[in-house]
Amino acid sequence: MDGPSSNHDETGREGRSRRVLIIEDNRDSAELLAMCLAAEGIEALTAHDGVGGLEVARKHRPDVVVCDIGLPGLDGYGVAETLRKESSCRFAAP
Repeated sequence: MDGPSSNHDETGREGRSRRVLIIEDNRDSAELLAMCLAAEGIEALTAHDGVGGLEVARKHRPDVVVCDIGLPGLDGYGVAETLRKESSCRFAAP
């Protein structure tokens, strides 16, 4: 990207790049968003259902989770509720 936003620091905890988890059952949308984030130097992880998303979140501890609401199995509300209850989650917006 051009402009001031391209000069900001993309490092997160421990000096590594920011890590974003995308939980989206539409695989094309998830991969497109992951590619856009990667192009900006952001580590992007994907999961395609709620349970899988929780597993990835627990293993990789992302800085941000972008979660679809209408997921198969455990929906996005269930994912957010679970993440808020777990001690490894620093903050989850309602």
